[in-house]
Amino acid sequence: MNKWSFGIDNDKLIKLVLEGKKCATTSNYDENELPVIGEQSIIVFDNGKDACIVETQDYKILKFKDIDSSLSDLEGEGDFNSWKENHIKFFKMYDDTFNEDTTVVFETFKLIKDLTKKSMNKKQIIDVINKYKLDKSKFIVISGAALVLLGIKKETQDIDIWCDNDYCDYLLNNYDCNFERINELGKKAYLIDDVINFGISFKPKEVETVEGIQCSSLKDILELKKFLNRDKDKDIISKIEKILKNTNN
Repeated sequence: MNKWSFGIDNDKLIKLVLEGKKCATTSNYDENELPVIGEQSIIVFDNGKDACIVETQDYKILKFKDIDSSLSDLEGEGDFNSWKENHIKFFKMYDDTFNEDTTVVFETFKLIKDLTKKSMNKKQIIDVINKYKLDKSKFIVISGAALVLLGIKKETQDIDIWCDNDYCDYLLNNYDCNFERINELGKKAYLIDDVINFGISFKPKEVETVEGIQCSSLKDILELKKFLNRDKDKDIISKIEKILKNTNN
């Protein structure tokens, strides 16, 4: 599998890919090195360690000036004017003849796997929950980990859970927690040992129980995935929709 890195601010851009904010890149045009749709590759950190596996979805050969904000937004690097200015500076570093009429390749890709985290199967998810002695009546497993518990996915890289304010405070006061980020609803999300993500957002309306653990229903997971609208979730959204359609027929 081919390995590559971004030409500048590599680690910063990889972080955007891993967060689901970047799913495209612009590169010099070389007719002998065009992307291959469906081909997977590995993006590596500056230190040479593997960061993630991505898969090429599509590409366009066009003049730089023909890239508009609808395309540049897919790169997740800020507003169009900043994106344009930074890219012109970058290309001129390697080719001082570069201008807005220069032909470039605009490639879109999707994140296949985050290689910075270890994957967990159903048994391992249950083992982690038991290891931390979490009160199973106080939280609900959501998103990818719920899909694994329900047998829809084979593995996931973290365990996302919803809990109310009281249990959130309990976790913060009794476990080694770190602030992770402000989520899509503007609420704080936290991490326990980089493996359990928790917060008060995205409470499921319907709950199923798997080996004593409450987890989100497929319908609620589908609603969440659609709300997040991440490129990496497109395949699983399609899969859930088919399962629910067959279940309702």
